[in-house]
Amino acid sequence: MVIAVIGGEGFIKGFYLVGVQDVFVVNNDKKKINELVDKLLYEKKHKLLIIEEPSFNLLSEVLKDRCITSVEPLVFVISKDKETDESLKLMMKRALGVDIENI
Repeated sequence: MVIAVIGGEGFIKGFYLVGVQDVFVVNNDKKKINELVDKLLYEKKHKLLIIEEPSFNLLSEVLKDRCITSVEPLVFVISKDKETDESLKLMMKRALGVDIENI
């Protein structure tokens, strides 16, 4: 499975260390992240796209909607906030068709 990770330098380091090769540092550059996410969603090279929440928040509303409804690639927004974790679970349930907590 090809995975891409988008976020700040500190966020992507851990993914790079475990072998994820497609890591993109965006450092709060709104234009850069919007262009990158649009490109990754269009190419469909990756099966999983992991985005740090502060980077996700910089996306245009149109791209946020595309990320939330995208099945390929499946987009995960990683947050430290518990409320956002709940929306992530709902998004996974919608994309996978099952509630992974009850497996």
